[in-house]
Amino acid sequence: MRIYLLGRFEVRAGRRLVIDHDWGRHRASALLKRLALTPGGRLHREQLMDALWPDMEPSAAANNLYKNLHYLRAAFAAPGLAPPLHIRAGTVALSPQVWVDVEAFRNAARAARNSGDGPKLYRQALGIYAGDLLPDDIYDDETNLIREELKTLQLRLLVELSEICEKGDDCQKAVGLLVQVVQADPLREDAHRAIMRLHARNGRRTEAIRQYQACLDVLQRELGIAPSEETEALYRQILEGRVEQPRPAVAGPAPAPTAQPRIRYTTTADGVKIAYWTLGQGPPLVMMSLGPHSHVQIEWQMPAWRAFYEVMAQDRMLVRYDGRGTGLSDWSAKVSSLEEVVSDLKSVVDHLGLREFALFSQFHCGPAGIAYAARHPERVNHLVLWCSYPRGADFTSLPPANAMREVMQRDWELYCNTVSFYQVGQFGLDLTRQFAHFMRESANQSTVSSFVDAIGGFDITALLPRVQCPTLVLHRREIAWLDPDFARRLAAGIPNARLVFFEGDASMPFVDNTAEVVSVIDEFLGE
Repeated sequence: MRIYLLGRFEVRAGRRLVIDHDWGRHRASALLKRLALTPGGRLHREQLMDALWPDMEPSAAANNLYKNLHYLRAAFAAPGLAPPLHIRAGTVALSPQVWVDVEAFRNAARAARNSGDGPKLYRQALGIYAGDLLPDDIYDDETNLIREELKTLQLRLLVELSEICEKGDDCQKAVGLLVQVVQADPLREDAHRAIMRLHARNGRRTEAIRQYQACLDVLQRELGIAPSEETEALYRQILEGRVEQPRPAVAGPAPAPTAQPRIRYTTTADGVKIAYWTLGQGPPLVMMSLGPHSHVQIEWQMPAWRAFYEVMAQDRMLVRYDGRGTGLSDWSAKVSSLEEVVSDLKSVVDHLGLREFALFSQFHCGPAGIAYAARHPERVNHLVLWCSYPRGADFTSLPPANAMREVMQRDWELYCNTVSFYQVGQFGLDLTRQFAHFMRESANQSTVSSFVDAIGGFDITALLPRVQCPTLVLHRREIAWLDPDFARRLAAGIPNARLVFFEGDASMPFVDNTAEVVSVIDEFLGE
């Protein structure tokens, strides 16, 4: 006879199912579960009565106990089976021949951890753990405590088995085991860190950086905190190529460290100096600014933003620049028309001699990116649009946009803090403060006001059908200040455009489900 409590509730005799979770005798099931969860499988009748009927008079509770014991005996007698429990001297006990998966799992885990037999016993123990304890019994406090204890033991076995696999140079299996850990407990920073280190050791730098981003996302979203200094230190080592790697059969050159991008300048046709940097090598991806706010140096100094850029620069050359009036570009110039935004983009790609490139256009620079792609189909091979729109007047007419404009005109400091709160506030105070600093340093009140005035005249609706390159339209569905219908209009107007909505209300791509965003973009650019 076998009683299964991990992942489901079942009682089997050989292949025959005797009792399952749909059995109608709830208290009889609870009685059997309680015995099965007790070490040794025995409890005094008063313990069972107190556990199952704590508010009843002793006589009534005793009557219920014997009634439910009768139901259990009847359930086993119907198919001709001997009952798996007996009563002796006031004690109710399971028969010694009954196998319980919880007890078997504990015993197998103990044997694995006390043995030097390598991974075999660990796999046997983990094979017994078919799922969390009694997943339907979520309102029983004692069951919840045991569930957490068993879950902790399972995760400990996974981590220890991953360490054994790593010592045996089977890093792929080690990573697979650790992935199970973070799937079960996404806040296990130590497991995220171990996956990062294993990827980096085996030359999978992109995967290591993505794991850091996934760790960063979940800690910010769930706890509002940044990764620990230990995780940040490992991340810096990965960026600089300083993580110990397995010694190759033939020694080769050490991987080159990633340096902070060097700021360079170019000049637009109307004499405005534009700051930019490049990162990585490969097919170029040009990333336009957010619009009236941009600062390529401060963005790089923010860990979450830097991680996003590092991932986007894998196997390609990422180009990032500040538009006129923002960041490290010429603050004496201001945007007064769409064509000036297009001119800034043109000056950078022409200066770099990019004959063909992918273009990432976000927010208020989306219309300018669309205009450039429509006019230069021979140069833009892929277009990615993030949280943008076809007509600026549709955006400026939204109540949140009007409210923010009024705040900006009255109190610049309050505007920067408020926008930062709406953009990244849910991901912790540290990131909110960093973003507010970015807002203040990226532009001044006059420049932002001029750009916002110009947005009302942005209208590239007529140019949408002229975009010939593959186009990916991305949008987060719950952003309060940006209507998701804007994304639908863009996708409907551009021939064969692909539309992808992500869950969440964070407008910045480097927070929340960033790993999913990057994966979708990578797949698209690889086509």
